[in-house]
Amino acid sequence: MIKGIYSIVPIIIVFIASYFLVHNNLYTIIDTNILEDTFVLNFIGIFFGFAITSLALIYSSYEKIANTIVDAVQQNDEDSNYEEDIFELLNELKEDVIAIFYCILIAFILILLRNIDIPIVKFPMKIISKDELILISKLSFVLLTLYAMYDLTQTIFDLIKISYQLSKRNKEKKSS
Repeated sequence: MIKGIYSIVPIIIVFIASYFLVHNNLYTIIDTNILEDTFVLNFIGIFFGFAITSLALIYSSYEKIANTIVDAVQQNDEDSNYEEDIFELLNELKEDVIAIFYCILIAFILILLRNIDIPIVKFPMKIISKDELILISKLSFVLLTLYAMYDLTQTIFDLIKISYQLSKRNKEKKSS
């Protein structure tokens, strides 16, 4: 339950920050081209491709790590504790890739629905206009993609660290 709460906190923070940037026209300080449809879709798409590639590379090396863990379990070694850590890190990689996928999917849907009037949703709302809502969403998706890429990179380095520690221990055991 707490883990679920911590995963939604960055999303809320990003949407609130995007609201203040768009509502106060502060996004015009930076180049407004970053909120154009083609840029947003290309940006998220490129990082989605990078995330998929990273995931494929990690899963290909996962077999090597898994064999090291199996050897450790057979020897009743403390290395077997790494199995849960690796599983959690791989699950985190999966969540990051799925988050980026949802960002590109929702951004694409918003861009398609921008000029369509939806009878249930009346614009302008008192708090926000339809254009502001779309700008806030696009800026949020760009920021969330950056956050997911940061998390993905950190997770990859954690996996590399565990892999290094396991291989170092195996070399020490073989030499002794």
